[in-house]
Amino acid sequence: GIKKINLDKTVKQLKKEGKNKKYDCIIGLSGGVDSSYLAYIIVKELGLRPLAVHLDNGWNSELAVKNIENIVNKLKIDLYTHVIDWNEFKALQLSFLRASVIDIELLTDHAIGETIYRLSKKFKLKYFLSGFNCQSETVMPTKWL
Repeated sequence: GIKKINLDKTVKQLKKEGKNKKYDCIIGLSGGVDSSYLAYIIVKELGLRPLAVHLDNGWNSELAVKNIENIVNKLKIDLYTHVIDWNEFKALQLSFLRASVIDIELLTDHAIGETIYRLSKKFKLKYFLSGFNCQSETVMPTKWL
């Protein structure tokens, strides 16, 4: 239906604009189900050439790291990992906790956005694709945000 037509149009646009570039787009890769599935779909089913981006804020699990390694190797995609200075990040998180800031992930989210922006500029890419699950990711009441 209409969603398929919009997807086809978008993929065609990404391929057109990425024609003489190394990548068509940027994707976030956490090692979780949503971003892993997105990577598979856009490479294997849509034929896009993404640059995968991962932010290491010191809280990675061994499983997530292994999943990321498997995904980039099996899909043959490049990975850029930005590692945050642990001591600085820990101090900021403690400050947020002491100040009773509700959205403790704000620090990580900001760092992810900045990393994507910097890489988008470096590789002249307009598109960032994200795997997101509203059921499991949106857990705070709307009025709290």
